Amino acid sequence: MKLNEWQFSQRKYLPWETKLQLTKTRIQEWYDNWGGQVYLSYSGGLDSTVLLHLIRKTIGDDMPAVFSNTGLEFPEIVRFARKAPGTFKEIEPRNKDGKRITYRDVILSEGYPLVSKETAMKIRKLRHGNLSDRYRNYLLNGDERGSFGVLPKKWRCLLNAPFDTSEKCCDVMKKKPFIKYTKETGRVPFIGTTQDEGFVRARLYSHTGCNVYDGKTIKPAYGVLDKARRITVCR
Repeated sequence: MKLNEWQFSQRKYLPWETKLQLTKTRIQEWYDNWGGQVYLSYSGGLDSTVLLHLIRKTIGDDMPAVFSNTGLEFPEIVRFARKAPGTFKEIEPRNKDGKRITYRDVILSEGYPLVSKETAMKIRKLRHGNLSDRYRNYLLNGDERGSFGVLPKKWRCLLNAPFDTSEKCCDVMKKKPFIKYTKETGRVPFIGTTQDEGFVRARLYSHTGCNVYDGKTIKPAYGVLDKARRITVCR
């Protein structure tokens, strides 16, 4: 499914009608491949709402739209998500004992998700990771491959801050509840993303195309599943 650079560019600039048909085809393929055992990872945001609309038009109302209520969403988003057409399921982040996990719990245990996921991850690794000298030097100074992954100097003050910085908030509050739902139900997710919204998403899409049946994610970028199965909205 890996795309060459010209294929990636060509797909980006296809006419809207062609993109729409391509997306509907991918939705149907995903549904058929898993025998209907699928669900939508639904946030109430733009991408997942567009994908929900297309799914309902393509395969009907029975597939669950699953919303993870982290407690951080605006009340308007929660109310909007609960009005999703068709089958709807609301889940929450909970620990092994079934107790609701709050944002405060995550901050105290993992640290603040400052700046961006990528920056927060680099700070966490540099402060607490068991890194090789080569990788540590790369995060701070770059190497012969360049300096794309270097922690910007303006954020290095966080390395010595009296609090922790981490990208784990999203993992705990949103991704783990969906992983748990996937394990409990045997369903696999539709996930709507805009493929050229950022460099990392574009890179992931160019490596895998729309549907990933057994592909490894690029880990600071897209998800925490070692083997993620998902569909990307082709737009």
